[in-house]
Amino acid sequence: MEMSGYGDTRETIVIVGGGICGLLPLPLALHRKGIKSLVLERSKTLRATGVAIVVHPNGWRALDHLGVGSYLRQTAIPVLSGQLTSLDNDKVDELPIGKEELRCVKRMDMINILAHNLPPNTVCFGCDVLSIELDPITSSPVLQLQDGTTLKAKAVIGCDGVNSTITNLIGLKATNVFNVCAVRGTTTYPSAHKFGSDFKLIKTSDGLFGIIPMTTNRLYWFITARYISQDSKICKCQNLILNYALEWVKDFPSSIKEMVKKCSLESLHFLSA
Repeated sequence: MEMSGYGDTRETIVIVGGGICGLLPLPLALHRKGIKSLVLERSKTLRATGVAIVVHPNGWRALDHLGVGSYLRQTAIPVLSGQLTSLDNDKVDELPIGKEELRCVKRMDMINILAHNLPPNTVCFGCDVLSIELDPITSSPVLQLQDGTTLKAKAVIGCDGVNSTITNLIGLKATNVFNVCAVRGTTTYPSAHKFGSDFKLIKTSDGLFGIIPMTTNRLYWFITARYISQDSKICKCQNLILNYALEWVKDFPSSIKEMVKKCSLESLHFLSA
């Protein structure tokens, strides 16, 4: 959608960022209440940072209220139980997976169904917000876009991550609270994997390795480890992320090493904080 076709936005809620926060559940929830909103997304298309998201019972209740829960249930199997294994002593403990619904959903599946249920012209792609100021007379937010467009809004909600222009406006700065890093990826098997519907956590002295089934033949896995100085270089290259993950699981059972080795390279995501 071109900004020139949107018209006056002074009575509109403007949401900056069209990722999984900007599209979940804000515009759809506002639309269900009859409130007009406009999502400004920097990229040219719908996007997802990371590959999967674990949706807990409260999340499913929200998705059901938005009218998209039934569709997403068709894309992911329920997680029914969990185990925590210590690799150091082979001790196994049951994880407190409750009786309520828990599923691991592909992020793009969620984003696509949410976007599909929005009214036309809700999301504007290729919109990079340079600054936000308050009008000195009306105190309304005024957004300056990179293409020279100026928007006046009724309210602005920032969903554009840690480097948010909203954060800069109100004087907050993101800080590294946790000295950890994480690798996330998915592995798809030609036939059913052997993990069933179990959530597996493997604990080592260096961190955690987790496995969550998404479907009968696709697994979401993650590594949580201590931060290292090379992390900033790793995150920029999929092959470096894979090499890091393979090195991290080198002493794990062969099934885990094979899972990482055969992962989808495009799914790999590295995060440090």
